[in-house]
Amino acid sequence: MPTLHWVGKDKVVNHHHDVPFRLLDKQYTFTANAGTPSMV
Repeated sequence: MPTLHWVGKDKVVNHHHDVPFRLLDKQYTFTANAGTPSMV
């Protein structure tokens, strides 16, 4: 089976391991007033 090889491929393949991340927590909610027109 053919495979693709290029300079820097190992860095691209494993890049997601180097990117910092954290889970997002829902902190705020918004509820419009009953008389507020919706934007369409």
